[in-house]
Amino acid sequence: MYIRAASRQTISKSIFSTTFMVAFTLAIANSLVPCPADRNVSNDSSRASKETRERLQREQQLKRSRQENETKIESN
Repeated sequence: MYIRAASRQTISKSIFSTTFMVAFTLAIANSLVPCPADRNVSNDSSRASKETRERLQREQQLKRSRQENETKIESN
C-alpha cells in the first residue's frame, strides 16, 4: 500500500503550508492580543507595589523566625 509520488508531494505541501500559516497566525495573535498576566506584579523589587513588598517582608520574617526556632531547638 504505497502513496503515489504526486499524492505524497501534495500532502507534504499541505502539511508545510498549514504549519506555516498556524505559526504565522500565532505570531500575529501574540502581538495583537494583550498578555493576560497582571502588569502590576513584577519580579523587580523597586517596581513592586507596597502590598507586595510588605508580604515579602512578612514571609522573610517568618522564615527567619522559623530558622531561629530550629536552631534553639537543636541547641537544647
